[in-house]
This record gives sequence, C-alpha cells and structure tokens, in this order.
Amino acid sequence: MLLALLALPVWGQQTYGEASTEQLRQWANNGDASAQSVLGVRYAKGDRAPQDYQQAVYWYTKAASQGNADAQHNLGVCYANGLGVAQNYQQAVYWFTKAANQGVAIDQVILGRCYLFGNGVEKDCGKAIDWFDKAATNGYKGEDLASMVLIAMYCIDDNNDNHTNSTAISGTSSSSENASPPSSSASSMSEGTRALINRASRGDVEAQTSLAIFYKYGIGVEKDPQQAVYWYTKAANKGNASAQFDLGYCYYDGEGVVQDYQQAVHWFTKAANQGYDNAQAMLGLCYYSGKGVSQDYQLAVHWYTLSANQGNATSQKELGICYLEGNGVKKNCRKALKWFKKAKANGAFGMDWDIEAAKECIKGKK
Repeated sequence: MLLALLALPVWGQQTYGEASTEQLRQWANNGDASAQSVLGVRYAKGDRAPQDYQQAVYWYTKAASQGNADAQHNLGVCYANGLGVAQNYQQAVYWFTKAANQGVAIDQVILGRCYLFGNGVEKDCGKAIDWFDKAATNGYKGEDLASMVLIAMYCIDDNNDNHTNSTAISGTSSSSENASPPSSSASSMSEGTRALINRASRGDVEAQTSLAIFYKYGIGVEKDPQQAVYWYTKAANKGNASAQFDLGYCYYDGEGVVQDYQQAVHWFTKAANQGYDNAQAMLGLCYYSGKGVSQDYQLAVHWYTLSANQGNATSQKELGICYLEGNGVKKNCRKALKWFKKAKANGAFGMDWDIEAAKECIKGKK
C-alpha cells in the first residue's frame, strides 16, 4: 500500500480547537468548512468524540467539497488507507490533487510519487518531476525529495532507451556488507542500469548511492531492499553522508535488514557529524524518544537545534515543541512560537495547532 505510506493526517485548523464538539457540529451543520474539517479530525482521532472514521470521512467530504485544503488532504489519506471508506487510490489521487492545486507542498510531493510509481494514476515521470518542482518551489524540504527527483530523471532517460527497464536481476543476500552484488549481464536491463552497476562495482560512491535508491524503489531493477542496504553500506563506509543517513533509516525501519535502533543511531551520528541536517533531525528524535540510546532531552535539543538552524522544518517543529513543553530546555513560549513559524514557512504542514498553542502559552492560558 504505497499511498498509505505517503501521507499522514493533518489534524485541523486550530482556531477552532477550543470549541466544544457540539459547537463545532452546529457550525459544521451551518456550512462552515473549517468547522467541518476539524470535526472530521475529532472523529478520526477520537478527540472529544467517539472515534469513527466513517463520520470523519463524512465531514472531510463536506469540507473538501467546499475547497478546504486540510480536509482534501485528510480525505485523500482516508481513501489511500481505507479508513472509513473502501480503499481507492484513484479517489485518493483526486483529493490530493485538489489540495496540491491550492499549493500544499506535501500533497504535491504525494502526487509526484503517485505519478512516479503509477499509484492511482498512469505512471508519468515527467508529471512526477513537475509536481516535485512545485513542491520545492513551495518550500518543501523533506529528505525524500532529492531522491525522488533523481529517480524520476532516471526514469525519463531510461524510457528513452531501446531496452526495457521493467525487469532485472534480484539479490538473494541476507546481510548488508556480505551480500552479493548483482550481475551486470542481464539482457533485460537498460544500458543506463548496466552502466550504473558497472560504476558502482568499480567503487564509484555516487553510483553506489544511486543504485541503492533504485533497488529501494525498484527503478530499472527489481525492487530489493537487501540490495539497497548492500549498496548503501558500500557508500556509507566510504563516508558518504547521504548513504549513511539512508542506511541509518533502513536500520531504523527494518527495511532490508533486521531492525536495529543502535545501528540506526550509529549511522545517523556519522552523517550528523558531517552536518547532514536530516540525520541531525533523526538523531534528535532518537534521543528524544530513547530509541537506540538512553533518552536525553538535552541532546535531542542539541541535534534539533543544529538541524533547525539549517532550515530543516521537521527539526524546527520538534524544537518548538521542546520549548513549549520545557523538555531539554527551559520552557519558552515565545521561542516555541518562533520555531513553529519557521517550520510553517519552510513547508511543514498542519502547523496551525502548534502556533495557536504557543500563542495561548504566551497569553498564560497553558
């Protein structure tokens, strides 16, 4: 369920956050799209209302039909995941498109991935790049964007090749560094894929990183997470920060390798020490949650700060939460608000709740 992994629900416009559910329902019944959207969120989360995805879909649909972008996004998530409605990727794409056309960067990324992998829409790598470009223009700075663009560009080049890129050899290894590299003699491979494998086999670090990405997503070769880990490990051991981060993420998620938070922290740390902002963000998360390391809010704040100062929206949001809650740093509502605003400006979606919470904190209400 690829689409199910692409989007997470956005929990509403929080100017309505203090209203009772009954008040929200009155406004929603009177046609207030924002109230309809937030009411859908309440039902989806079970927040001051019984958890009921069918009711969530009902109110999301009301709001989305009036052009509410949050509701359009959340409705797309429901269709992608089959929450309260039959799973339908085409309908998911329909609503993601509605939100994307309003300039919502995360939905533009989602659409790009849909076109890139042919989920709910006919595969079209050119349209994928167009949506990725729009997302970047609108401030999206997620760690996945550069990889997605690279894959899409390869896809376009590969489609112009005289060879098919639909099949390839598969790896059968069970570990990372000891895995066997793929053969480069498969007749079904495109010239571009063969050239990339040859470069990677000769030790080209950039080629190794790119090949790992192709195996991870099944572009030009058969999808093989173990081979992705194999090539990420090759490049990571040569000091490539991007590969170190991606390898850490494989260990964090248990993709292509046995889940191991300590190994994830090991590789995140190597990349973070090279200034890789996404690795710093993940290292902050590990220290904050105590995954792979002893929980340490102060170290979490340290890594979030380094990443946030580079413009990483995720770290800016998490750092704001630390200041708002006083975790690892002295509580400071104004600094929380500052970081929340920065996160929103850098493309973090659904920040209204956090910004409102920080404002309420400044007023002394929280």
